[in-house]
Amino acid sequence: TYIYARHSYFHLYCVQPDAHGRFQIALPASQSTTALFLESPDLRARVQMVTPDNPRQVVFNTYKVEKAPGAVVDWMKKNAVPIDSPEPGTGFADLQPLKQVVGNARIVGLGEATHGSREFNLMRHRIFEYLVKEMGFTAVGIEASMADAFAVNQYVLNGTGDPEKALAGMHFWTCNTREVLDMILWMREY
Repeated sequence: TYIYARHSYFHLYCVQPDAHGRFQIALPASQSTTALFLESPDLRARVQMVTPDNPRQVVFNTYKVEKAPGAVVDWMKKNAVPIDSPEPGTGFADLQPLKQVVGNARIVGLGEATHGSREFNLMRHRIFEYLVKEMGFTAVGIEASMADAFAVNQYVLNGTGDPEKALAGMHFWTCNTREVLDMILWMREY
C-alpha cells in the first residue's frame, strides 16, 4: 500500500505504511484542501479530504478500480513510448518518436490528467523544448485571457517586467507554478 498526498499546487508525496498499515505525512500549512489518495493491493482507492478550517474533517469516497482487459494492456505494451525523464534539459533521444506522431502538424495540444501537477508541467516544458529545438515550433498557447497573458508575452519577447508577477497576473492557478515559471524563463533565454 502506498499513500499519495496531493497538496497545494498538487505536489505529490509518497510514503509506505508500516506493517500495521499506519502512516504519517507532515504537510506544510496551506489555505487549500489536501487530498490523501490511498491505494491498496485489493485495487480499492480511498480519498480522504482534509480542509484548513477543520483538519480532522474527513470525507471518504471508495472507488473500485478494475483491471484493464488483456487486449487493452497488450495494445498499450505495443504502442507505449517509454520516457526517460519528465525533467526539461535532459536531452531528446527518448522523444524522437514524437516526430512521427506530430508529422506535419502546425499545432500540438498538450493536456494533463490533473491541473497543476508538477510532473505534467515538467513534461510539458520538456516536450515544448523538443518541439521548438527539433521541429521548429515558435509559439505556445496558454489557457488564459490574451489581456492577462500580455505581460508574460512581453517578458518572453522583450525581457520587460517581472516574470513571476506576470504569471500570477494571469489569474489562472493551474499555470501559476514554479514549473511553468521555469518554462517561461527558458523561453526568454532561448
